[in-house]
Amino acid sequence: MSKKKKTADFDLFADFGAVDEGNIVAGAVMQAVEETQKRELEKKSQRIEDFGGKIGGARKDLYAAYCDLIRVAVETEVEDVPLSKSFPSPNYKKLLESGVESWKVDAVRALRDAIPLKPKKYSWRIREWADKVSVLRDMSVDVLENKWTAEEFSDELEKMKTRESEYGSTLRDSKFVAQRVEDTMMIYKIMGHEQDCSALIFAELEPYDYGYSEDRKIELREMHGANRYRILSYGETEADAIERYKNQDRHQEKTPRTKKNPFKVYSWKYGSYYFIGCKVGKEYVEIQSPFEKSEEAFAYLNSHMEELEEKLEKYRDISI
Repeated sequence: MSKKKKTADFDLFADFGAVDEGNIVAGAVMQAVEETQKRELEKKSQRIEDFGGKIGGARKDLYAAYCDLIRVAVETEVEDVPLSKSFPSPNYKKLLESGVESWKVDAVRALRDAIPLKPKKYSWRIREWADKVSVLRDMSVDVLENKWTAEEFSDELEKMKTRESEYGSTLRDSKFVAQRVEDTMMIYKIMGHEQDCSALIFAELEPYDYGYSEDRKIELREMHGANRYRILSYGETEADAIERYKNQDRHQEKTPRTKKNPFKVYSWKYGSYYFIGCKVGKEYVEIQSPFEKSEEAFAYLNSHMEELEEKLEKYRDISI
């Protein structure tokens, strides 16, 4: 009995085992999904190419360079590459200098700062992280595409908090992310982009919290890991806390440390005199002695420091 040759129509479903009606439907569904994903990727790439052409002059050159980076990033698998490849960071200061609206630069940087460190294990956590990168990257593109005004972008963040936004519907912690972006934008608006503020957060104090007062309802903290932080400033509102931090003299010269005095006044347990000495290694060495009273030894120590240091150096040279 000769075997029937499979027709070309069924080659698509060869991986599904025996060809039957169920497998044909499954194959058709998979093919439709792949075609949809391909169209979405092409549409996203086209959007990125389009918004680079809406700008002129030097700004266009700067945008074009960043567009090239984003274009490559959109086509990469977020889970398989570092964040610098999946969501490249532009030169924010140059964007401002080229005339880009300040709120857009604040928004793009705040969106990128809202991305946590990439998890090192558990595939479900890595997938969740990749989804967050994709959503926040798409929002950044939309900001640069002039999809929103500053007020409309603020409204979009409010929608994310209640999961009414298309961007927040796929994020498990959309409320936290939206609030983080909003706070970070405020920080960059006041502080500027001279320094990285990605580790700065606000903490609202309750009346029963330590340090709470009428002018200390908000603390500006610098996070060092999940649970460790350093308090940088405080204020009645978030803006007050940032202004207080900005006005601090954080670059003042540190007072140089004075040289530690190695000498002390000792007396042996069963001795009848005092001496000036120091500890060299594990031994106590007599540098100047004897003194009948401790007051005499302290007076000599305060008035003959250079002489004592010379004797100590000579002792160390001999002992070597």
